[in-house]
Amino acid sequence: MAPDRVLPSVADRIMLGSLDWIPYRANSPPCKLARLRAMHAREPKGSGAKEQETVMNAATILKAKGREVQTVRPEMTLEEAARVMTDRGIGCVVVVERPGALAGILSERDIVREIALGGAARLKSRVADAMTRTVHCCRLMDTIDQLLSEMTVRRFRHIPVVEQGELVGLVSIGDVVKLRIAEAEMETEAMRAYITTG
Repeated sequence: MAPDRVLPSVADRIMLGSLDWIPYRANSPPCKLARLRAMHAREPKGSGAKEQETVMNAATILKAKGREVQTVRPEMTLEEAARVMTDRGIGCVVVVERPGALAGILSERDIVREIALGGAARLKSRVADAMTRTVHCCRLMDTIDQLLSEMTVRRFRHIPVVEQGELVGLVSIGDVVKLRIAEAEMETEAMRAYITTG
């Protein structure tokens, strides 16, 4: 093993979009996460472009978890939607009128609210009558900080990812927190490596 390199965890390497080693030199200045990102970025072949810092964003999350989104139709009943959530072990579904066309979002909270208002009989209501129609979405390039701020301020736990009018993924507050923890762990490991080899 080369003495000037440190092997990050599998989670860190997936997060950074590569299973390669992250170069790290023991005699470098204190190595912060931003420096690791910049060092890891690949310079385009045959160009004089400077290395760009790797930014953690919605695309980073979807690269790790995949882009599959569980959807339901507006005419389905709340009972059917609840069954989909239970079977999939998820807390919300995206409502679409056609593949990729976002019409709304339905969460466990929406279903509980309907039951509180009208009892179990409301489970026979249409998804369209209970879903949230004004959906706040994000783009692939929106940063983790932007996503976290949006979810915190607006008090929701899921945000669809939309590009050019098409649904391409779904990010949850758990996804964002998980990536934040991975960032912190990687920075800690990099600093520990610097101290032990310095």
